[in-house]
Amino acid sequence: AHIYPKIPRPFYRKKRFMIPTCLLLTLLIVAVVIGVILGTKSKPTKYVCDNPFEPFDAVDTGNFPSSSVLDYFDNDTYIDVAIANSNDNTVSLLLGDKEQILRSTRPAIGQSPS
Repeated sequence: AHIYPKIPRPFYRKKRFMIPTCLLLTLLIVAVVIGVILGTKSKPTKYVCDNPFEPFDAVDTGNFPSSSVLDYFDNDTYIDVAIANSNDNTVSLLLGDKEQILRSTRPAIGQSPS
């Protein structure tokens, strides 16, 4: 026997602590998931060049080189270099090989190359 009639209360009044608690719990779960994803992400590997410049052998190209051409002169897969020397009228041909070394050759060209 109630003296006063029972007043119906809306959901948000009866459970006013439940909605913020669920929201806080959801945000906490999202924060943990994002933290795990960012924490376990692998960092990019930084490669350090130990020896950037290899020692090279000097290659004789003649006197006063005036122009050069890069091409595959001996029909292999390695780049070759042809250098025209204006002072002594010669052409130097540097043939590339699989060790990435240019080998010097002097082809016969005649009296006055053009």
